[in-house]
Amino acid sequence: MEKNAGPISDEDTRALTALMKDAQVSQRLDAARQRAEKSLLTTLDPGSPVIGERLFHGRQSLRNGGPRCASCHAVNGRGGTLAVDLTGVFGRMGETGLVSACEQANFNVMRAVFRGKPVTKQEAVHLAKFFESKANAGPVPGIADIHLAAVGGTVGAVMVMGLLAAALRRRKTGTRARLVRPAPRR
Repeated sequence: MEKNAGPISDEDTRALTALMKDAQVSQRLDAARQRAEKSLLTTLDPGSPVIGERLFHGRQSLRNGGPRCASCHAVNGRGGTLAVDLTGVFGRMGETGLVSACEQANFNVMRAVFRGKPVTKQEAVHLAKFFESKANAGPVPGIADIHLAAVGGTVGAVMVMGLLAAALRRRKTGTRARLVRPAPRR
């Protein structure tokens, strides 16, 4: 935690310890989260999944000049493959966590790329809304997936036909067929 937040003071450590020992810790954390979300959302425009999608795919530039998210990440099969697919990220992190993750660039590669070009809080809210809009959508197969499915289906069909042909060749025939086979054809 220190590498992301810096050293924790003795006073903060005591306050955190007291919070964790409190029997009402869940309610206190929920109330604090709701206050933070309300504070965050009242100072910004409402998030737009359309603007978030444009920011993610680079059809709208980030205000501070950072690269488009889709350079590294994909959502529903569209985007880069360098970093983790973000299709279900909203379900894992929620709106507050996503806004913070988009703003903070908490991963080493992201820190290097976004140094001096941070994502604004408003852009992070739009991106979170985009991820929320894609939360329940299944992944869209890409061209490579369709090609592999077609090849796999073709290979499977050929294998089944080969096994069927081998099985039919080895089957036992009736007495009449064995007698007629060697007879000359007229």
